[in-house]
Amino acid sequence: MDTIEILETLAGPDGGVFSRRAALTAGADAAGIERLRHSGDIVAVRRGWYRLGGADALVVAAVKGGAVLACVSALRYHPGVWIPPDRSKTHLRRARHRRKPAHQDCDAGHPMSSPVRAVDSLPDALRCAANCLAADEFVAVLDSTLRLDHDRYSVADLREIFDGASQHITRLLDFLDPVAGSGTESLVRFRLQYARIRVRSQQSIPGIGRVDLLVGDRLIIECDSTEYHSGAQRLEDNRRDRVATRGDYRVMRIDYSEVIGAWPRILADILDIVRTGRHRGPVRIVESDDFDAGADMPSAT
Repeated sequence: MDTIEILETLAGPDGGVFSRRAALTAGADAAGIERLRHSGDIVAVRRGWYRLGGADALVVAAVKGGAVLACVSALRYHPGVWIPPDRSKTHLRRARHRRKPAHQDCDAGHPMSSPVRAVDSLPDALRCAANCLAADEFVAVLDSTLRLDHDRYSVADLREIFDGASQHITRLLDFLDPVAGSGTESLVRFRLQYARIRVRSQQSIPGIGRVDLLVGDRLIIECDSTEYHSGAQRLEDNRRDRVATRGDYRVMRIDYSEVIGAWPRILADILDIVRTGRHRGPVRIVESDDFDAGADMPSAT
């Protein structure tokens, strides 16, 4: 692998920006780096840092200002990690000798090594995010690392990452759920648990299939989004809901936008069902195709 290939592999996940220190560690040749700089294939951003053509403007701006992307902003560069709602803030981190009183850098609550990557690694981003995110969002982010397609974490991995963190943070690790299906589901589950409502994730119900959340015996909560619950999926959802209703289940579908923007109203609806005991009671096993819908339909006259 020649120098430019090493640099492209190194900088690709970090928005096309890399440090000379990281490049040399990765096996790049110092003379080769200089040749690429003189030829214009790479461009200096600041001393010891370079960018490839087409580099991410946000990453370039951060490095040019003496920082790297950290915390929630860094999470966006790790595919598969759930991202909390955008708050239009860029999260940055600098080496401690570069910090000034005016800087509002993210921190992990304890000293971190000086950045050598333009975008913090996932463990470093998670350590910082623990101090920036609300508890429910933090749990949802960590849940998503348990279902990554590549480099999937385990709960034990996360406990190691947060070894030595405050009790407030380590206590939240007890709420993680490796079977959680989405960030929205994680938010709802944690919020219900916080409200002292017992809830189970990804339960398999005969005739219906796997449901996102089950409260009590028969309150099914499905966490939807426009992206994944439209078209053919919407029709399948409707079929499952009909089967669930025939089995005496109660189905409540909640959209991501409602979880983010109207949670008090949603929680009030759930509490109304739980406090009146309507989440409890017998249910029936109903096969989804155990009857002919037209068999008993009267003919038109």
